[in-house]
Amino acid sequence: MPSFVRLLTLALFAITESAAAVDGKVLDVGISAQTGDRVAGGPNLAERAPIFRQEFAGTGTGVDDRDGSIVGNAYLTYTVLNNATYDVTGCINFCNSVNRCVFVNLYYEFNNYLLDFVFPEKSNLKCDLYGKVHRAFEKTNLGGQQSIPPPAGLTYIQNSSGWTRYTG
Repeated sequence: MPSFVRLLTLALFAITESAAAVDGKVLDVGISAQTGDRVAGGPNLAERAPIFRQEFAGTGTGVDDRDGSIVGNAYLTYTVLNNATYDVTGCINFCNSVNRCVFVNLYYEFNNYLLDFVFPEKSNLKCDLYGKVHRAFEKTNLGGQQSIPPPAGLTYIQNSSGWTRYTG
């Protein structure tokens, strides 16, 4: 195959590359570093070292920035992380400790009574884990609940990012 055709093929594949998961296992398709050909992961895919790729970024944390968290199937669990930083590594490490986790949704949730007053972390940074890969269009939890009595505002979401587990 002429090199320009191979390059075009690789470019088109990179644009359309996606991941899927079945029963908590990512079906990995990638590009061989040696040949440039498409390759699929074998049966020992889960034994390879996991890496995470960002599927989508959040909208930010400015005063008027609003976002949504994932509403989707294959939900596993969540944890609350320290507010000191936007702790992507902590969220990924939590995913690596939970069986069948292949996707994380990291976001801030504000005006939530449990996060603000009940849970010992006193943090608004949530890390949701899923056994299925999700996309940005599934960010449909926009908050809007009255979790804390008025005059407190409604719950809202900021800086919701998604990360998919791959093995390499």
